[in-house]
Amino acid sequence: MIVDSAQKLKRFFLRRLDSHPLSTSFVTVGTFTAAGVITWNILEYLEGPPDVDPTKQPITLEEARVRAMVEHAQISNWRDNLDNAAAAQAHFMLPGRPMKKPDFMEEIDKRSLEIMKEHNSQVAKDTQRRPTTKIWSG
Repeated sequence: MIVDSAQKLKRFFLRRLDSHPLSTSFVTVGTFTAAGVITWNILEYLEGPPDVDPTKQPITLEEARVRAMVEHAQISNWRDNLDNAAAAQAHFMLPGRPMKKPDFMEEIDKRSLEIMKEHNSQVAKDTQRRPTTKIWSG
């Protein structure tokens, strides 16, 4: 049954191609183009909204803390980094033991607050400078 329908459709298409080659070619190309555009739009819709530039978004304290840790590790020598890693493991991985916060964590906490304030104030300035009309905002 399906094979018969497919053969009838094939014969119809070939007869149409013999009698009207130019219009059949345009219809075929147009159909495949429309199908491609529709498929593309469906895939974009399913993918969700486009990614937002993270440099234009405010950061959280945790993100600022990670940046501060990376900065601290880059400016410290390898021995200090090993000592800091051992202190961090003792502090965070062995709960229940009364310990004071490691010294380097105080530095990281202060720097992370600075990073967060600097970044978020820059984002606020950039947001204020943006044009209000849709035409100019891209």
